[in-house]
Amino acid sequence: MPVSPYGVTKLSRALLAGTGMTVNGDGLQRRSNTFIDDAARAAIAAADRRLGGKTFNIAGLESASLLEAIALMKEAIGVTPMLEYSPSQKGDELETRGNSAKAMRLLGWRPETSLKEGLEVQARAALAEWDSLRSREGVAS
Repeated sequence: MPVSPYGVTKLSRALLAGTGMTVNGDGLQRRSNTFIDDAARAAIAAADRRLGGKTFNIAGLESASLLEAIALMKEAIGVTPMLEYSPSQKGDELETRGNSAKAMRLLGWRPETSLKEGLEVQARAALAEWDSLRSREGVAS
């Protein structure tokens, strides 16, 4: 199952199980996101070009707040999350974002997957995992 800086795997499991999830701070902290297929394409492009020792920052073009990501997962899974708020984590940045300009310029790479598309894939994976776990436990979906 894909992993995200927002703990999307944790969120999707909490949504499906009907358990709560803690939001540290106000949930407005923003992160850029990278879908695994986009990251894999960047790695392949780097290997193909044999640029020897160069490093690249690989990131999606969009950023979203934690609450925006939660709303997209709610829409994709169809369950309203039970959120509990706690104080911000010490050192948590309000916004972090990757800059992939060098990779775009030297590798000809560009991210193709929107945040919404990536979270929909995550939701489908979570639902499939949930169904599999429940069927192994003999619980009807």
